[in-house]
Amino acid sequence: MLATAWHVLDRLGAGKPGDTVRIDALAGGLAPFEARVERVDPVHDLAALSSTRPLLASVPGLIATDSVKLRTDVVITGVSDVHDPHHDYRFLVATGWAGDSVRDKQTLLGRLRCRDVVPGMSGAPVCRDADGRVVGVISARYNSDDGWLRDSVWVARTERLELLLRRLGQVSFESSLPVIDLGPEWGEPTRLPIELSEYLTEAIGDTEYLAFGNPHRIGQANQLRLEDVWMPPDARICEPGREQALVSEHYLPHGQGPIQIDALLNMAEKAVVIGRPGYGKTTLCSRLTHKYAQTAKREGRGWIPLHVPLRTVNHHGVWNSMEELLTRLPIVQRNPELRSRLPRLSAQLQEAASRGRIWFFYDGLDEVDADRVAALRRRLNGYALASPNRVTITCRRADYDTARPSRRFADLPVLELDAFSE
Repeated sequence: MLATAWHVLDRLGAGKPGDTVRIDALAGGLAPFEARVERVDPVHDLAALSSTRPLLASVPGLIATDSVKLRTDVVITGVSDVHDPHHDYRFLVATGWAGDSVRDKQTLLGRLRCRDVVPGMSGAPVCRDADGRVVGVISARYNSDDGWLRDSVWVARTERLELLLRRLGQVSFESSLPVIDLGPEWGEPTRLPIELSEYLTEAIGDTEYLAFGNPHRIGQANQLRLEDVWMPPDARICEPGREQALVSEHYLPHGQGPIQIDALLNMAEKAVVIGRPGYGKTTLCSRLTHKYAQTAKREGRGWIPLHVPLRTVNHHGVWNSMEELLTRLPIVQRNPELRSRLPRLSAQLQEAASRGRIWFFYDGLDEVDADRVAALRRRLNGYALASPNRVTITCRRADYDTARPSRRFADLPVLELDAFSE
């Protein structure tokens, strides 16, 4: 079995299953031989090939890209196209690892930073220096005109490569993903499943940049990272709610001056956040989604965030299951990889919800049509609000105070965002 980047084969006119190419060993010692393209994945830039002739050596196996820690030493050895009229360089070795990313809102990628990756190295394996296991396949190098993300290299993930190779033979695949801490009352910690890890990667990428004024996230190099500009707004407690909505041994200081919204939400397991248009309710949900998705993905602890735009209820009705809820999420709708694994992902999230490890962000109660509000309130009261999970609901102030249809949740604390100060 052989693997490479799909675009390498496509440029040779051999990007379809059944096409053939000639293989030449980097280190020499073998005459070129023929290989057949067996399976391709153009979206993730991967291809699997087979040949009756083996190379002189093979990698010891694959390791899940999502499990590679930041600053892990990796080695890339590939064909080098170096501009030198007097010499030919058969291959070069490069090093470095920087994390992960999302391309075109649908393709999960690994990322390394290395100035030694040169043209011709696409399709080369990225191997962990400690044991030689493959952590990814070189897809492209990125250098922008303005210097942003200089020397970044995009890496196709082994999670997708393993799926391509699985039908061709036995593959050694190690998935040492982070342990997710569900709390001492739940017994032994469990490994973060691949599907859940991919969901968190998508959530991180989707909420990384400030979307205000650029809803389609065009030109990321010129965007502002939300975490770089975020300043938690102040909020006031309009209604303290019932004791059941509060974290044990905490008390919401009703009637006192404004407090940062982050601190208030840390004291309230379940709450409604209201504010005037443009006060940052959706940005608050995005920032907290990004923060807790990062913590769950990289450290295996905290809450798993679900940012649900409630306007989807107008077109699709109220959801009846976790899987149906996930189909409403934009990051799932635009990502075929997550959609293909939706049953497993929904089961994993349902298990986390049963243990109180989800933070639901139900965003935009004011955007729900009047004839849908009652059914939505019944669903939230009967499931999320009756569960041990955290729940934050956002709504414009005027709509929350409207008598008909009633959008109020009588037992929940109501936190009102203050206006921005200069």
